Amino acid sequence: MLSGELVTLRAIERDDIEVLHGFDMAYETWPEINYAPYAPKALEEVLKAYDGDEESSYRGSDAFVPFSIVVDEEVVGTCCFWGIDLHNRRAHLGIGLGEEHRGRGIGTDATKVMLHYGFVDRGLHRIQLEVLASNAAAIRSYEKAGFREDGRMRESAWVRGQFEDEVYMSVIATDR
Repeated sequence: MLSGELVTLRAIERDDIEVLHGFDMAYETWPEINYAPYAPKALEEVLKAYDGDEESSYRGSDAFVPFSIVVDEEVVGTCCFWGIDLHNRRAHLGIGLGEEHRGRGIGTDATKVMLHYGFVDRGLHRIQLEVLASNAAAIRSYEKAGFREDGRMRESAWVRGQFEDEVYMSVIATDR
């Protein structure tokens, strides 16, 4: 387990999946955590994938390391490193919180914990992410955790019938 000021990050357990699945399938926040059209899956299908040999966003691999975000013994979200590239010592950060848990510093704290884990324990040099330009709260949270904007991809994300810019951000080990 990894601990911050507000959060504990731990391996995702089967009992977490129902809560996480509810966050992941929310139509209102789908574009912030997914890069595909809204396509909800039944909980039974998600549990079957987790229990079996199918790819699961709740089970790790060499290139993907997911965590449950826990606050006061309650699962409030998930975060991960994905696209881990050991040759170039970089990874992408992903994070998703239940809507009712946003705006309380939880995401910023979880991000700081992930940065420490990535740089100190995994030996990464660069941690990067992409975020919708319209998601001002997330951008502020990432900046508080130490991310800097690398640039923007103009109209690169199709979100609910229109194109949106994406902001590319990163933290380099030497920035800290």
